Amino acid sequence: MTEEEALAVSGQGDSLQVSHEEKSLEKSDEPDSLTSVSEKNENPESENIPPENNSSQSEADEPALENSSAENISEEIPVEKSIKNLKWLRNGMAVGDAIPVYSGTKLTLYAETSGFLEGTPVKIKISEQDADENDEVEILFSQVRGNKIECAWTVIYMEDDDDFDSAHELEEKGFTMPEYIFTMECGGIKSEESKLLLLKEIGFVFGAVKNNTKDYIALKLEENDKETGSKIVLLAPNEKMTGNFDGAILKNGTIIKVSSKNPAPVNFTINENSEGAISYIITDDLSAAVDKVANIVKKIGNNMMKSAKVMSGKFENQNTEEAVLYSWWKTVLDEIGEPETWESCYNSEKQKILREAF
Repeated sequence: MTEEEALAVSGQGDSLQVSHEEKSLEKSDEPDSLTSVSEKNENPESENIPPENNSSQSEADEPALENSSAENISEEIPVEKSIKNLKWLRNGMAVGDAIPVYSGTKLTLYAETSGFLEGTPVKIKISEQDADENDEVEILFSQVRGNKIECAWTVIYMEDDDDFDSAHELEEKGFTMPEYIFTMECGGIKSEESKLLLLKEIGFVFGAVKNNTKDYIALKLEENDKETGSKIVLLAPNEKMTGNFDGAILKNGTIIKVSSKNPAPVNFTINENSEGAISYIITDDLSAAVDKVANIVKKIGNNMMKSAKVMSGKFENQNTEEAVLYSWWKTVLDEIGEPETWESCYNSEKQKILREAF
C-alpha cells in the first residue's frame, strides 16, 4: 500500500469515529423527561395507578356515559298512544253487506293499539245511535294483547224509537231496527267511534211475536207446553215473545191466525192504530215463505180430503159458538178465563213459568 492510500484509510477511520461520537452526543442531549418516564416504567410501584390502567379505565367509562345519555333521552321523548282501526268481526272477517249480522250473532270487537303496555285494561262501550243522544247498550272489559284489543259480544235486539224515521218504520213494519256503535278507552286515551253495525231484520224477528196494541193478548202455541200442559201464553202491551205460535186472540174476539209448521215459526206483529183498528203483518221473508207453503199444503189437503183447515188471516167476532175459530176462544176461556181477568192472570205462577220458557 502506498503512503497516500494509507493516509486516506486513516482519514476515513477518523471520520467514522467522529460520526459515532456525534450520535452519542445527540443522545445525551435528549430531555431528562424521557429518563424519568423510563425510570417510572421500571418502578411502577411509585404510582398508585399505572398509565396502562388509566387508559383502559377511561375507555371503559365512555360507553357507560353514552348509555346513560341514551336512557335519559328515551325517558324524555313521550311514546304516542293510540287506539285505531276499530272493527266488528264475525269469524275473523269484517262485518258488511257480504257478512250479515242478526240478533244472537256472535261477534268480536277489534282494535289496534300503539304505546300501551301488555295487559293494560280496556273499557268498551256499546251504544245504540240516535238522532239526539246515543243510548248505552252494554259495557265490556278487555286487555291489550300484542298491540291489539279483542272482546267477544253476542248481538242483542234493542228498540230504536228515537230516530227521525222511527214512527214510520214502526207503522210500516211493526218494529224498529237498532244501529250500534262502540268505542274503546285505555290508559286515558279514548278511541273514535266504530262504523255502524246494522242488523238484518230476519235475525231479530225470528221466533218473535210483537204486541203493538194497548191491551193484553193471548198467544196460542202450536203444541202444548210440556211442563205446564198449557196452550195459551199472555202477552202484555208492547211486549215481544219468541216461540212457535199458531196465532193470537184479542179481547174483542178478533183472532190473528198464521200457518206455522214446527220447527219453523211464523213471526208476526199485531198493530193498533189511533182509532183502535187491528191489523197484522208477517215480519220477515222466511216467515212469509213458511206461511205461504203451509197454506198451499192446507188448500191441497182441503181439496183432496174434503177437509176444512183454516188458512191464515184476520178473523173477527170469533167469540160466538158458530165462528170458525171458536175452539180457540173456548181454549182461552178454559185456561185463562174471561178477558177482564187476563191482566191479573198475567202475573200468575203458571204464566210466569211459560214466559220464562220462551
